[in-house]
Amino acid sequence: MRVDNISRFKKERFLKSLSEDDFRDQVIRPFFLRSGFADGRDLCGPGEHGKDAIFIEQDRIGFTHVLAVQTKKGNMNLAGKAHSNIVEAITQLKTAISTTVVLLKDRKKVIPNRAILCASGKINDAARDHILTQVGNPNIQFLDVEDLIPVIDEKMPELWLGIDADILPYFKAVKRLTIGDAEIELRGGTKQDAVLQGAASDDVFVSLNLHRTTVKLKKYRGKTTEVPHFEEFPITSIIGKKSRRVLIIGEAGSGKSTSLLRVAYVIASKGFEEDQNYKIPILLKSIDILKNKPIDLVEYCDQATKAMANTTKSSFTLNDLSDGRVVLLIDALDELPTDDDRRFVLDLIEHFGSAYPKTQIILTTRPYRFISELSQLKRYEDFRICPINWKQAEKIVTTVTAHRQIPKAQSQELLRRLEKIHGIELNPLLVAVFAATNDYTKQDIPANITELFKKFTELMLGRWDESKGLKHQYQAPLKDFVLTRIAFQMHGQKKTSILREDAEKIVQNDLQARGHEADTELILSEIFDRSGLFRVSGCEIEFRHHLLQEFFAGRGIESPEFVKAVVTDEWWKRALVFYFGANPDKIDLLKGVIEAVSGIDTEKLLQAATTVGLALQACYLSPVVEKIEIWKWVVLALGIAQKKCLELFDPKAKYPQSSMIHYYLYSRDSVALSHLKSNISNLNAWSKEQAIGEEELPEIKLFWLIVGLIECGDIGEAEKLTRSFHPKDMKLLMAIHLSSYLAHEIRPLPNKEKEYAKAIYTRLDSKIEPYKAQLLKEIGSTLLEIRNGEIKAIDDEADSASLG
Repeated sequence: MRVDNISRFKKERFLKSLSEDDFRDQVIRPFFLRSGFADGRDLCGPGEHGKDAIFIEQDRIGFTHVLAVQTKKGNMNLAGKAHSNIVEAITQLKTAISTTVVLLKDRKKVIPNRAILCASGKINDAARDHILTQVGNPNIQFLDVEDLIPVIDEKMPELWLGIDADILPYFKAVKRLTIGDAEIELRGGTKQDAVLQGAASDDVFVSLNLHRTTVKLKKYRGKTTEVPHFEEFPITSIIGKKSRRVLIIGEAGSGKSTSLLRVAYVIASKGFEEDQNYKIPILLKSIDILKNKPIDLVEYCDQATKAMANTTKSSFTLNDLSDGRVVLLIDALDELPTDDDRRFVLDLIEHFGSAYPKTQIILTTRPYRFISELSQLKRYEDFRICPINWKQAEKIVTTVTAHRQIPKAQSQELLRRLEKIHGIELNPLLVAVFAATNDYTKQDIPANITELFKKFTELMLGRWDESKGLKHQYQAPLKDFVLTRIAFQMHGQKKTSILREDAEKIVQNDLQARGHEADTELILSEIFDRSGLFRVSGCEIEFRHHLLQEFFAGRGIESPEFVKAVVTDEWWKRALVFYFGANPDKIDLLKGVIEAVSGIDTEKLLQAATTVGLALQACYLSPVVEKIEIWKWVVLALGIAQKKCLELFDPKAKYPQSSMIHYYLYSRDSVALSHLKSNISNLNAWSKEQAIGEEELPEIKLFWLIVGLIECGDIGEAEKLTRSFHPKDMKLLMAIHLSSYLAHEIRPLPNKEKEYAKAIYTRLDSKIEPYKAQLLKEIGSTLLEIRNGEIKAIDDEADSASLG
C-alpha cells in the first residue's frame, strides 16, 4: 500500500478508535502472525491468566520461545483514568509471566519467556518504568502506537484501508462503466447498436446461464446413493453461491467479459440500497495484473478502485476483506500468453484468497488445456456458460436492430442458418455482429465466421462517417490493412495492448510504401478513436474483444511457413481459423501442416490436431473429398494422442473417467465438420478398418464420428450409429452420454434433434451406471487442501478426517 499518502495523525486516530477487542483481533494478532510467529491462541476471558494471546517462535538453534501478549486500549500514563489501565496491566503481566502454557505440538507445559504489552495509544516513559518496577521481571517489552505504525506500514499496510474509505463513488463508477458507453452516440446521430459497447446495461444485457454437473444425495428404499445432478442458473446468481473460488469457462464470444461486468453492475446497484449487507465488486483483467506485476493483490485492488472512482479514498476496508464483502472478478485468464504468466497471476490470487478466505474470487477463461494442468486451478469450482437459446438470440437481434423493422419469422430463419457457420457455436458476440451487419436477405449470410467478421469490421471502420462526408474519410480496406499489421505484431509478441506510438511505428513503413506516410496519425485516429473496435486508455490501446485481435492477426499472416510454425501453439489457434477463413481454398497448406507435424510429441500433436480440425471447417471453398481425408487425419491424431495425453493429465490413473471427459470436452469442436452426414456411409466403413498395431483405433474412430455428428447438430445420424456401438473402453460411452445430454439440455436445437439426443443418453444410462458411480467417486476424491504449499488430493479416511 502507498502508506505515505496517509497522514500519521489519521493512523493514530484510527488505532485509538478501535475497541480493545478489535485492536487485539484486527491489529495485534494478525501483525504477530504476519511477522512469523506461530500459535496466536486467543486467551481473552476468565481463564486468560493475564494473557490476551500467546505466540511461539523458534530461535536459530531450534529452541522454542513462548511470548505472552497483553493488549490495552488508549494511552497509558500515571495520570487520571490512564493510571487504572496501568494497575490492571501490572496485575495481568505478573500473572502472564508466571503461569504455564500448554504447547499445542507436544502438549508440554512451559512458562512464557517474555511478555509484551501492546497499547493502541502512547505508553510514556514514566509508565514503562513503573510497570517494570512493579512486575519485577526484566522480560517485559512494550509496543505502543509510536512503535506500531511503522511496522504496520511494513508488515500489513492493508490495515489502513479502513481510513477514509468511501464506497459510493466507486459504486457510481462501476455503473458508469456499465451503462456509460451504451449512451454514447456516434457521429451521424446514430447509436452503435450496442454491438460492442454497453452490452451489460439493463436495456441491452441478455441474461446468460451457467451450468455444471454436481453430486446429489438421493434416498431410494431406505438406501442413500449419490446421483449426478445437472445444475443451471443465471450467471448473476453466482454471487449468492457458497463457492468461494469460481472458474467460469466459455468459448470466444460467449459473453464472459460482459457477464462479469454485469455481475459487478448488479452488486454495485444493490450496494446503493443496502447499508449492512452490501458487497464490493472489484473488476480486474488478468493481463493488467501481469503488466503491473504487483507484489500484493490488495494494494493493486486499492489502486484500481481508486483510479476507477477518480478518488484518493479507498473503496473497501480491511473489515470488508475479512468479512467476505469483497467480490474479486478477474477476467480473461486465457489472454495471458504463457503458463508462467498464469502461475504468477494465480499465485497472487491464491495468496489473496488464503489471507481473506471469505472473499469470493471469480475467474473467467476460454476452455484451454491449461485448466486441467495448472495446480492452482484445482481448488476452483468449474462452471460453463450455456450456449444461448433462440429466445436470447432474438432479444439480441431486436436490441441491435432497434432502428430497423425486421420481421420476426425472417430473423428466426436467419438465426437457424447462422448456427451452421463454422468455428464458433451460437453465442452473443456472433449474433450481435451478424445483426449489425446483415441486410436480412436470404443470400446475405456469409459462408464462414471470417467473412462475417470482415463484414462487421468494414462496417465499423467505414459506415459511421459516410453520412458526414468527411474530407479525410479513408476507405475501410486501407484501415483493415493497417489493423492486420498491428494485430499480427501484437499477437506475435503475445500482447493484448500496445502503446499508441508503437502502433504508429509498426505501420509507418507500410503506409509510406503506399503513399500514405503523412496521413499515419489521422488514419490511426480514425481507427482507434472512431471505429468502436478499440478501448483507449491513456497512451495504450487494445481491441475491444480479444477475438477481434485474433481476427486481424490471423488475416495478417503472410507466410505458409509461419502457419506451420505456430500450429502447435494454442495462442494462435483461433487466429489460424480466421486465416483459413480468409483463404478457404488453401487445403494444400493444411496438408503441408500435417506433414510438418509428423513425428512431434504427443502434447503438440493434440494441439495441432485440434487446430487443424477447426481450420478445416473454415475451408469452405476446398473440395469435400480432400476435407474428409484431413478430417480422418484429425481423428487418427486424436486417437493416437489420447492414451499418452491422459497419462500426462493423470499419471497415476487415479481419475480415468474425469480425465477422459476433460479430453473429450477439449477436442470435440475439432471434429464438427458439416460434411459428415453426407459422407456417413464412407466414414462408417472407414471407422471399421483396422491396421496392424491399431486394435483400439476402430472404436475411437467411430466414437469421434458420433461426437462430430452430435456437435454438428445431426444427432439423428449419431443416434443410428450408437445403436451398434459397443466399445471395450466404456469411457467412450460416458463421453457420448454427456455429449447427448448437454445437446438435449442446453443447446438451441430443433425439437426433433433434441428427441434423438434424449434417446441416446436414455439408451446408454443402464450401460454406464457403474462408470457414473466411478466418476462420482473421482469427483468426491478430488477434494483438495493446501499442505506445505502443495495441493494434494484427499482420498482416504485419515485424510478426510483431517478436514474436520
